[in-house]
Amino acid sequence: MTPVKFSQVGESLYGPSWRGTLAAALSVAERTVRRWATGDHPIPPGIPNDLASLCERKAKELTETARNLRK
Repeated sequence: MTPVKFSQVGESLYGPSWRGTLAAALSVAERTVRRWATGDHPIPPGIPNDLASLCERKAKELTETARNLRK
């Protein structure tokens, strides 16, 4: 995973101030997330899978919200 892709996913999940929220979701320091996003440190191999799980969870939450709005 590239730092650019990592940042795109983070912003898609949590908006423009995504770093702190993503750090909490991944149980890492915000500084770690910033280092991954800038390419200063390599993104660990398991992070893409963790991000995919977060995306799936967010998609389910949004689907449920949409269903509730239509009721």
